[in-house]
Amino acid sequence: MKPWSLLRSIESWLVLRGGAKFLFWLSWVLFHLLVFGLGFVSYQLSDNRVNTRSLFGTTYALSGATSLVLHIDVIFILFPVCRNLISFLRSRMSGLNTIIPFDQAVTFHEATGWSMIFFSLIHIVFHEINFMKLVLRDPLITNRDGHTTTSRLGAFFALNFATGPGLTGWLMVLFLGIMTGYAMKRMRKRRYERFWYSHHLFVLVFALWQLHGMFCLIKPDREPYCSWKNVGVFWRFWTAGGTIWIIERILREIITYITKVILHPSGVVELRIKKQKTRYLGAGQHIYISCPEISYFQWHPFMITSSPEEDYLSVNVAVRGNWTDALAKAVGCEFDVDVLPVVRCLPPRRHFSRPRSDSTRRINDHFEFGPFLYYLRRWSAFCEYTV
Repeated sequence: MKPWSLLRSIESWLVLRGGAKFLFWLSWVLFHLLVFGLGFVSYQLSDNRVNTRSLFGTTYALSGATSLVLHIDVIFILFPVCRNLISFLRSRMSGLNTIIPFDQAVTFHEATGWSMIFFSLIHIVFHEINFMKLVLRDPLITNRDGHTTTSRLGAFFALNFATGPGLTGWLMVLFLGIMTGYAMKRMRKRRYERFWYSHHLFVLVFALWQLHGMFCLIKPDREPYCSWKNVGVFWRFWTAGGTIWIIERILREIITYITKVILHPSGVVELRIKKQKTRYLGAGQHIYISCPEISYFQWHPFMITSSPEEDYLSVNVAVRGNWTDALAKAVGCEFDVDVLPVVRCLPPRRHFSRPRSDSTRRINDHFEFGPFLYYLRRWSAFCEYTV
C-alpha cells in the first residue's frame, strides 16, 4: 500500500468510522490504569509509610492508589457540564474536535461518574480490610478476657461510624448512591426534577470529601504528621473545575425575553426568544431553559429549531408533563379541555433565564425531529434570500 493511501485510510478511520473516539476512550482507560499503577508504587515504596505498611500490608497501598484515581476523576467530572467552555473549545479550536469528542461531553461526564463509583467501591473494600486488620491487632481487645468477638465487632463498627474518616466516607456513599439512582435513564426520564435536585448533592459530597482526609487517622512516620501538604488535599484537584463551574453558574443568570409564542398542532408550543450574542448554531444543538415562576432551580434542555440566519432563537415545547404544562400556562397559553386541541395563547408576559450554551447531544427521542426542523428553516431562509 502506498504511503499516501495508508494515510488516507487512517484519516478515514479516524474521522468517518469513529476511530478518534475509540482512541480517546482507550486513552482514558489506559490513563486510569497508569494513575492507579503510579499511585500503588508511590504508596508501596514511600520511605515515610513504613510503619503503616507493616500494619496493613498491601491493602494500604491499594486503597491509597484508588484514592489517587478518585482525586484525578474530580479534576474532570465538572468540565463536561461547563457548556460554555465546551462550546468555546468546539468553535474556536475545531482541530481538537477530531481528537477530543466534545459532542460527547455528557457521555464523558457519565463515564467519569461511573469510574468514580467503581473505584469508590474498591476503595471501600480495601479500607474495610484495613479496619479488620487494625481491630485484630489491637492489643486492648486481644488481651481482654471474654467477649472478644463482641468487642472486636464493636471496635470495627466504631471505626466505620465513630471516626471522622469513616463517618464522612459512608455519608459520601449515601449521597453518591442517591445521585446515581436518580441519574439512571429510566428514573431521569420519569422524574427529571428529582434527578436535577439530587445531582446537586455533589456539593455535600465534595465538602465531605475535603473533610474526609483532614482527620489524620493514619499518620506518616516522620513529622510533620498532619501538615496541610499531606492531609485534606482534595481542594487542589477540585479548584480548576470548580472555579469554571461557578463562573458557568453565574453566566446562567443572564436574562433574555420571549418575543413570540406560536401554537402548533399536537400540543406543541413554539417559543421565540430574543437572540443574544450567540455563536454559530448547528443542527442538533440545544439550550437549557429555566422558568423562575415554576422553579428557580430547574433547568430543562430543548433543541434549537431556528436557523442561524434568523434573528431569534426558537424551541418547540411538546406539552407532555407537569413542567411543560406549567410552562405553557406561564407564557399565557390556556388549553381548552372541552374542545381539544384548541389552545388560546395570550401575548407573552414572562421572562426566562437561560444559559448561553449549546451542545450537540440528543436529549431524548422527542428531539430526533429537531435537526430536521433546523434544516427546513435554513432551507427556507436560503430560498427567501435567493428570491
